[in-house]
This record gives sequence, C-alpha cells and structure tokens, in this order.
Amino acid sequence: MSTFVSTFRGKANAYRRLMTMALTGVSATALTLALTPARAEESIDSGQIVTVPGDHPSPWNLVGETLIVGDTGAGTLIIENGGIVSADVIVVGRADNGVGTVTVSGTGSDLTATGLVIQVGSSGKGTVTVNDGASLSSTDLVVGHFNEGTLTVTGNGSSFALTDHLGIGSWGKGTASLTDGAVAVTGGLLTLGVFESGDGSLDISGEGTSWEVQEHAFIGNGGRGDLQVRNGASLDVAQTLNLGDDATGSGRVTVSGTGARLIFGDLMAGVHGSAVLYIENGGALGNAGHNAVFGIGATGTADMVIKGQGSTFTANLVTIAEAGKATISVSDGAWLETGITSMGQQAGSVGEVHLSGPGTVWANTADDIYVGQFGEGIVTAGGGARIDAVSYVRLGADVNGRGTIALMGASTALEAGVAIEIAKSGLGEFTVAGGASVKHDGNLLIGQSNGSMGIAEVSGSGSSWQGLGDATIGESGIGTFAVTDGATASLVGNTVVGAVAGGGALWADGGAISTGTLTLGDAGAGTLVVENGGSVTVGGGAGTVLVGTQAGSHGTISIGNGNSAGTIGATRIQFGAGDSSLFFSHTDEEYRFDPILKGNADIEHGGGRTILTADSALFSGMTRIWGGTLVVDGVLGGTVDVDAGGTLGGSGAAGDVTVASNGTVAPGNSIGTLDVGSIIFDAGSQLVVEVNGLGNADLVNAAGTATINGGLVDVLPLPDVSIDTPYAIVTAGGGVVGGFDGVAFASGSLFITPMLTYDASNAYVTLAQTTDFADVALTPNQKAAASGIQSVGAGQVFSAIAALGDIEDARDAFDAVSGEIHASAKTVLVEDSRFTREAAISRIRAASDSVAAPQTASVLDGIEFWGQGFGARGEWESDGNAASLERSLGGFVLGTDAAAGDWRLGLLAGYGHTEFDVDDRSSSGSAASYHLGAYGGTEIGGFGVRLGGAYSWHDMEIDRTAAFNGFSDTLSSSYRAGTGQLFGELGYGFTAGAARFEPFANLAHVRHSTRGFAEDGGAAALNAARETVDATYTTLGVRAETELAMGQARTARLTGMVGWRHAFGNGTPDATLYFGGGDAFTVSGVSIARDALTLEAGVDIDVSSTASFAIHYSGQIASRAQDHGVKTSFNVQF
Repeated sequence: MSTFVSTFRGKANAYRRLMTMALTGVSATALTLALTPARAEESIDSGQIVTVPGDHPSPWNLVGETLIVGDTGAGTLIIENGGIVSADVIVVGRADNGVGTVTVSGTGSDLTATGLVIQVGSSGKGTVTVNDGASLSSTDLVVGHFNEGTLTVTGNGSSFALTDHLGIGSWGKGTASLTDGAVAVTGGLLTLGVFESGDGSLDISGEGTSWEVQEHAFIGNGGRGDLQVRNGASLDVAQTLNLGDDATGSGRVTVSGTGARLIFGDLMAGVHGSAVLYIENGGALGNAGHNAVFGIGATGTADMVIKGQGSTFTANLVTIAEAGKATISVSDGAWLETGITSMGQQAGSVGEVHLSGPGTVWANTADDIYVGQFGEGIVTAGGGARIDAVSYVRLGADVNGRGTIALMGASTALEAGVAIEIAKSGLGEFTVAGGASVKHDGNLLIGQSNGSMGIAEVSGSGSSWQGLGDATIGESGIGTFAVTDGATASLVGNTVVGAVAGGGALWADGGAISTGTLTLGDAGAGTLVVENGGSVTVGGGAGTVLVGTQAGSHGTISIGNGNSAGTIGATRIQFGAGDSSLFFSHTDEEYRFDPILKGNADIEHGGGRTILTADSALFSGMTRIWGGTLVVDGVLGGTVDVDAGGTLGGSGAAGDVTVASNGTVAPGNSIGTLDVGSIIFDAGSQLVVEVNGLGNADLVNAAGTATINGGLVDVLPLPDVSIDTPYAIVTAGGGVVGGFDGVAFASGSLFITPMLTYDASNAYVTLAQTTDFADVALTPNQKAAASGIQSVGAGQVFSAIAALGDIEDARDAFDAVSGEIHASAKTVLVEDSRFTREAAISRIRAASDSVAAPQTASVLDGIEFWGQGFGARGEWESDGNAASLERSLGGFVLGTDAAAGDWRLGLLAGYGHTEFDVDDRSSSGSAASYHLGAYGGTEIGGFGVRLGGAYSWHDMEIDRTAAFNGFSDTLSSSYRAGTGQLFGELGYGFTAGAARFEPFANLAHVRHSTRGFAEDGGAAALNAARETVDATYTTLGVRAETELAMGQARTARLTGMVGWRHAFGNGTPDATLYFGGGDAFTVSGVSIARDALTLEAGVDIDVSSTASFAIHYSGQIASRAQDHGVKTSFNVQF
C-alpha cells in the first residue's frame, strides 16, 4: 500500500503550473476548437467553456503538457462527436476555488492522460462524465484528491481504462459510477478512501456493466470506502479485495440484484479497520478457488450479510475472525459456500456465523470447520436453515479455544460427512432444540484432551441426533452428552463415557438415547443419568452396559437424580474391576428395574419405590437403602444394609440383611415371602407385615439365623384379618435369636391388640379384638352401624375399621357405612305427599268458590278439566344423629270432575320428580313419582266438606360413597316405594266487609312402604327388607281473600292462609339394614316436623269467562325443617 501512496504523492509533486494563456475578446461560451493552445500548461478557467468536436483535427493534444479545467475559477470542457483531448497530466478542479467540468460524449470521443495522471477534484471540485460510447484513459486516476471529485461512465460502448492505479477519495471525497453497459479496466490498484480523511464511493450498476481490476482493490484503506455492484453488473478483482485496511479505514461492499457478481482473487475484510459486506437479492460474491479472511488484526472487525434466495458467497479457505471480530449472517434462502473454515483463529478473536430461514444453506465443500480454534467461534442456525459439512466439525479445537453451535427449530439441520469433535483441546458447546437435527457419518468426540470441556445437548420434541460411528464422551477431558424433554439420539456404534483419564456423562432427562454398546468408565470416570422418563437403550434392548471396566476407573449409574425415574433398556449391567455405583433416587411409586446386575458395585437407594425383577445372584456388592423402598422380586446377591429411612420389601431373594434403627423390612407384595441369607434386626428397626382373613401373612424366611435385637412389628390388614389366628412372620433355618420390643396393629388400633409369640425357628403375631366397635360409637346411628359390622366379624369393612386408631375416624366410618339416606328418603316422600292432597282440596274449594280458593269457571254443572303445577325446595337440619338433607322437587297434577247431585266428584293423576342430597354422608338420591287419586266435596249448612284419597308409586335411585381412612366403596341401589293417603277437610266461610274468611280443620293419614333391595357395590353394600312408615297430620288455620277490579269486568283476587300443622306417631322414619352375613341394624333418618307453621299466599286472575290462572306460594316452617314451594293452576270449563 505504501508504494501506491508514494506514487500518488510523486505525481502530485510533478504537477507544474505553466503560464495561463491569455484570452482576449473571446467569450467563455464561444471558446471552441479555433482556440489553439500555445503554452506548457493550459487552463480552461474563469467561466470558459471549451467544446472539442470530432469534425476537425483536434488542437488539444498536449504532449508533455498539463491541462487544467477549472483552476481558480470555473472551467468546462466538452468533448463530443468523436473529439479527442490528451495531455500529459489532466487536472479537473485544481485550486481551492476551482470548479472543473469535463463531458466526454459520443462514439470515438476520448479523454486521455498520456503521461502520469488524471486528477478530478484536486484542491477544487471536479466532475468528469463519459457517456454514449466515449472513452477515458490514463496511467493513474484520482477522484477526490483533496476536495470533491465525481466520475461517471455510463452507457453501452462507454469505457474507462487505466494502466495503473485508481484512487477514489484520497484525502477528499470521491464519487464514481460505471453504469448501463459501460466497461472499465484498472491495470493496477483500485482504492476507495485512501487516507484517513478520504471518502470514496463506487457504484457499478446495470446489465452488461463490467469492471476489471488487474491488481488489488482497497475499500476503505485509511478512510471510508463504499463499493456497490448492482443489477446485473460485475466486478472482477484479480488479486486481493481488501476492506478496512488501516485502523482508521472502514470499507463497505454491496452486491445486490440478480446477476450482480463480484469476483476476487482473495478477500481480506477488516484488516485493522472495519468492513461491512452485503450480498442480497440474488447477488454473488466470491471465488471458489480462493481464500477469504474476516477480522484479521486485533482491531479489525468484519460483518457480512447474505440475504435472499439466490444470494451467494463462495470461497475456499475461510477465516472468520483471525485476530479480530467477524460475523457472517445468512438468511432467507441465501447460500454460504466455503472450504476449510476457521472461526476465532487466534486468542482473543471472536467469529460468528448466523443462519436463519428455510432454504438457507452453509455448504462446507472441502476439509473441516473449526468453531473456536484458539479464540471463540459461535454458530447459530434456525428456522429451517442447514449446515452441510463435508468432513469434520470441530468446536474448541485448540487450547483456550471456545466453540458454540446452536441449532433451533424444525427442519434446521447440520450434517457432517465425517466426525463431530466438541472441545478437542478447549471448550465446546453444541445445542440442538425445537425440532432441529444433527447427523454425522463418523465418530462423536466430546472432551478429548486434558483440560478440555465439552457438552452436547439435544432438547425438545422432534429434536434429534444421529451418529453413525462411535462416540467417546470424556476421553481425557470432561464431556457431557444430554438428551432432554422428548428429544432423541441414536449413536449406532460403541459409546464410551470416561474413556482414558477424562470424566464423561451421558444424560437422558426426558429424552431417548440408543447406542450399539455402552461403557461407563473404561479407564476414566463415566456417569449415566436417566430421569424424568428418559431412556437409554443398548443393543436394541439386548445389550450389556459395562461399568468401571478397568482398575482405577469409576462408573456410575443414577436413576432419577432426585426426579422421576428413567429406564435402561439392556439385559445386563456388568460391573468391572473399577469403582462402580448404582444410585436409585427418584420419585416414582412403582418403578421396575429389569436388567441383570453382575459383579461388584455399591447400590444406593435414596428415594422412590424400585422393584428389582431380574436374577442378580452373581451380584457381589453391597446394597444400602437409606431412603424410599427397594423391592426385591427377583434375586439380589451380595449384602443389604437397611439404614434409617429405608425400606426393603419384595417376594424375591436377597443375601444377608442388616436392618438398622429406623430401617424397615416389609416382605411380600400383598402377602408374600422374602427369602434372605441371615437377617439382623437392630434395636429401633421395624418389620411391617400384612395379614389376611385366610390366616396368611407376609414372611421373612432366613436360610441362616434371624437375630432380633429389638425393634417393632407393625401389622396391616389386607384386606381383612382373622381374629385369634397365629400368623408366622419370621422363620429361620438356623433359628430365631432374641425378640422384638413390641407390636402394633395398623400403627395403633382402637379395637385390636396384637401379641407376639416365638418358638425355636419362628416368630408369630396373633390378633385379638379387645374393644367392640359399638363401644366407641357416639350417636344411635353410629352404634347401630357399629353393631351391624361387628356381627359380621370379618371382611374388608370389618378389618378397615378394626385398623383405625383414632376415635373420630372410627365414628366417621360408622356414619359412612350406615346407609342412613335410605331412612331420610322416607321422610322426604312422606312429607311431600301434601302436594297431591293440597291439589285435590284446592280444586274442590275452587269449584265451590270457597274462600281463598283458586279461581275457576262460574258454571258448575258441566265436566271441568284442570291442571296444577308445583315446585319446592326444602331442608331438614341434622338432629345430631342423622345428617342434614336438602331436597328439591317439581311436578304437576291433572284432574277432571263434575257435579253429582249436591256433590262434586273427580279424579286426578300426576307426576313429580324429587332430588335429595345428604352431603355429610356423601349420599344422594332421586324419586320419580306417579300419582292417582279421587276426591269430592259438598256444602252442608254453610260448612264446606272436602274428602279424598291418593296413591303414589316411586322409582327410587340412591347413590352413596362409603369412604373413611383406609377404605372407600361406591354403592348404588334402585328400588320401588309407594305412598298412600286419605284426607279430609271441614271449613266454614263468612264475609266481613270487603274480605272473606274461612276457618278450617284438615286431617290426613299417610302410609309409606318400601320394597326390599340390595345395593350394588363392594364390601360395604347393604340389604333391606320391605318396610312401612305411618304418619297422621292435623292442620288448623284460617284462609282469607279480597278482590281488586282490573277493568273490562275482570278481577284479581288476593288470597292467603296461615295455619298450624301437627304430626302424630313416630316422627322419625327408620331403615332396617344389614351387611351380607351380618345381623340387621336400624338407623334413623331426618325427622318429620312435629309442629310447623303453614303459610299460603297467592293471586287468582280471570283470563276469560271460562278460564282462570292462579299462582300460589305455600310453605311450612318448623324448628329443624323448612319448605317453600310454588303452585300454578289453569282451569278451563267445557
């Protein structure tokens, strides 16, 4: 670069100012070819305009002379129609105030500097335009030397040729353009923004437009340079394209539009300054056989953006951040093609590549990709972008190198033709997420050298990793391969975790990993973690996991890692000569572990419930249980220590067992035998056994001795028990030594007292009932249910209650199984019988125009039809025995009647639906009721006489849940019931002023019967026989009414009633029930209200002379019950 600068300076110093010719009597605009130059320096100045046409020999061929256009003033030179001007040096806009303009136009027109240079904008301002097939040529050309210069070459056939260098914006501002089919050749350098204050821009645009630079091109050498190649134009730089060469330089290159291309020998972007490159809209930059370096010096920065379908960058050896910083962004279907690629080549450098969008591709066509060689390299790809690498992809390749690759999104992919190395000697991180994928045909190596550290993580549903070679995770460094959250990984070859002196981890956290073979800790330290439903499958599920194979190695398997467990798909786990461990620390309640365990290792169980199913008799290590439950349903060799907080269970076989204080042995799986070698129960230990009603119990069977140094036995019913039956709970071929400190039934029962006995080879427990159930019951219903259960003497309900240790739990249990809703349902149906009789009496009163009766037609001789709807909501409060009940019902009654002498007689039919709930007993029911009845009435001496009878059929549906601590049963029943009633009323009406009154007395007798039934359900199902309930009601009260005129001869009547109702007989219906195989017991329901205030209020409206409508409220309020209803009626006379 220094040669180029000194050349320009030499040429500047060679400029000599010659005498300016005198122009006398010639106007500036008239200066033409007739003006003949006659001195060594010729100037066109002071507003002169010189036109050189091509139709005469040109006198403007100045051999050895300088031509100045615009020296201290304005000067214009026009060369046209084949005109030719030449001089040794041409300066356009020389001095500070000089303004020079040159236009070369037309085929054959030419401007040539035959000696050194053309300067456009030396210290003044200069503009040169070449168009319409004209040409310009020189050895060197400077545009914007100290001031502003503009060069425009445009049009087909227009040309521009230099045998040496072109500088645009040396110290000033230079602007150049080559457009619309023009061509240019620069034999030497092309420089934009030569020195720090220089500002140069070049625009090459249009189909057929081309520029050839035969040496180097500097864009932003020490100043600012801006190069654009657009819309089908081309620029070919034979040697190096250099952007931002000096620390003060900033270069910008844009290649835009279909067909636009820039070809370089090599590319140096951001040498010591800054560089920005844009390739967009189908533009192309590069040269497949040549090299490109971005961010070269420590202060150099380079950013390249490749955007849009058809936009491409191509180079062979590519360095992205040699010692500086560089970023390449590729998006929207653009293409990046490289050979061997190094990112972050030297310490302190940072190189980045970011790819996004479908169709976006980075094609590495030769050799390797180094992401973070000695510096830092970062690669991201998303939105369906792809990376196709022909060979290796290496992250953190050398010491202190740090490499990161992150793939995100569906269809985003990386494929490597050979291998992927993550942290060969430095640091490496590779993440695949959101449905992205990785495939490599060779090996996977993570953490290869001492001091290296690498991690690969594949996460999210649809994300995948496929490796067709072997995998080494933690060779001599530290390596981790993690597959999480629904992702998958297939490593088809041999996978070694912790190969030499390194430490490696294979992690399946909700993801699935498959591999041909798997070794954990070959000569190093290897860990496998499966958690949160993750899985590792070896050899298609038929393989063997090798753990701690060589002496000095360390191999670890962790199941759950404190979370939910994962699975290992292998037939065998072989522990070798190294230190090996298998950890179970999960939250699963039923986790099966099927692989066979062989060799010597430590098994640690710290959480969850794990079931060992395989025959691991050849396991020779120690198992320590300090949390959760380890269930041995297969065979487990070695020794077992059950420490505080741990439980050993199962129906398989284990070696010698020691149970420490607060450790637990719970043999069997709902009655079973655990075989052991010898067993020692230390003081404070616990043995938990289940017993059933057939005399069977869980058993610890020791081939050797059973040494019992104390501890407790806890006996659980499953699902029932046998009273006074000795259950064998420990048996020992070598004898039983010592005894337990105590025994409890279900951790302390109110009713059962367990007792321990021993003989030489056995320990027994016997259960005796020492308290009857009814002894702890409180209410009559509880005592009745308790007696019923007690009479059964066995079964699930009996055993579940017998196991209760809290008195309130026991009482709740008695209430839960009592079935009291069957009794309370009777109360509901007996009380609701009033709606049918009230409808009949109301109709008779209406027909005889009694006080406060619903309004009807005035003619009584014919047949009349009537209808009445009703609805009500009511609640019966608890009396301390039966629980509160809520009821709602709705229905209707239809009837017809006619006069028969002094009487009016009729028939009625109806339907009602009732729903009721007893929330405190988890019970509910419904009744569909069908009614038939007859009624009649007459007037005798001013007294109204009303009589009737009715029968109702009920389809009952009862659902309840009998649930208490340790037991739950869902029960249902369907059965028939019926309610019959006879009723009568006597009333006397009289008038007082505008109101009418009627004192009355009402009598009704009701009989309700239920058929026998058997509940559907489990052990708590109840049975009942046919039962009957009777109730008699009397009501004394007074009715009143008055009328209001409504116009058009229509009236509205306001009515009301207040009364006192009294019930005779047993006010609390009962239900006699029994459990299968037990005695009958009787429970009571909610009470029938003994005394109640009855109320009515309503309005009756004449709709026409033959029809009326009425709506009435009726209610009754008692001390523990209240009911509120609405009745509507519509009467029509035919």
